[in-house]
Amino acid sequence: MREKHSIYFLIAEFENSFKIIKSLNLRDKIKNYIIDEEFDRELDNFCNNKNHIQRIIRFMKYYYRKKIINEKRIKSWLLNLFSANNFYGQYCELMAYVWMFEMEIKFTPQVMVNSNELLNKENIELDGCIVKKEIYFDIKAFGIQFYAREIFRRKLQEHFKGKIIYIEGLRDSSYKDISKYAFDAMKEIVTCLEKNQSYYIEGLRWNIKILDIGKYNINLIKKRQQKEFNPYRFARENKFFCIRKASQFTINKPFILICSFSDSFNNFYDKGNLKNTNTALRSLARRTFMELNKCNKKAIRFDGRLEQNLLIKDVVKYISAVMFINFNSGMSRIFLNPYGQNKIKKSEIFEIIRGKIWSDCEVDDFEYDIY
Repeated sequence: MREKHSIYFLIAEFENSFKIIKSLNLRDKIKNYIIDEEFDRELDNFCNNKNHIQRIIRFMKYYYRKKIINEKRIKSWLLNLFSANNFYGQYCELMAYVWMFEMEIKFTPQVMVNSNELLNKENIELDGCIVKKEIYFDIKAFGIQFYAREIFRRKLQEHFKGKIIYIEGLRDSSYKDISKYAFDAMKEIVTCLEKNQSYYIEGLRWNIKILDIGKYNINLIKKRQQKEFNPYRFARENKFFCIRKASQFTINKPFILICSFSDSFNNFYDKGNLKNTNTALRSLARRTFMELNKCNKKAIRFDGRLEQNLLIKDVVKYISAVMFINFNSGMSRIFLNPYGQNKIKKSEIFEIIRGKIWSDCEVDDFEYDIY
């Protein structure tokens, strides 16, 4: 059994490796607590992941010493990283920066962009800009629906000690639907489970069951989970993921949406069958570029900061590329939009990415998919 750690222990890990962090007085803003191995599992894993901690610190040190980021920026990042509620998103963002830093991509993090350069009505701060080609980017925590489903299951589990909470059914629901039909209905679901031992969520097509703890049930769950994921259904169910923050797209310069994820959080990443993972990611990018390019739905349905008259086909053309980064393995898949308003060429990608630390990097421009 590994040692339990507290949030203050994690803060000390950062302070001991990067002295400037001591002056940020993070303990004044963060209440100490023991990181629960069961219900804060990802934060607990991070606490014990010396490699990721040191990689984040190396990135911060370099950009701080170059005077590209300041103490205020570092403090903002760390306050989110040490929060159970904000951890996942901030972790994905920082590890995407780390990957770019290690791949020797020259970029400026956190850049203000004027509204006349965006689909947005207001000036906003994007996650960064690749200096050499002036390519703007924003980082999204990818697979957050799988993370949310697991967090929901754990919260249910708190009400049924000594039992197994198992959720079978569709695994590709949107985060918005999970919030609406699962988290917002938690009280009702618990009440029904106490009476009936099972509950079906129509809006998510989830069947929640209470099972006795035992080797047979545990093995049964593992087998079912492996069969439930379909890469093409995943792409269909998540095809609007890339435009949910369309107001951040730049209109006169190339824009890359960076989708950062960890394979330990997401069941769409199949370690035993990378072909399945590649199919899922390529299918999602293809849906984004090919299907949404003809979609006449109002884009404001997915991002309320857009103009009323914009259609999905009007905004998706401003995604120049979608990049998926598995920050655990270093695997990256980059898909270029053949219908992009501000295109990026394959050759430009290889000019930008100079590092050799990760070899599993593929670029696809859908050359043979335009017909």
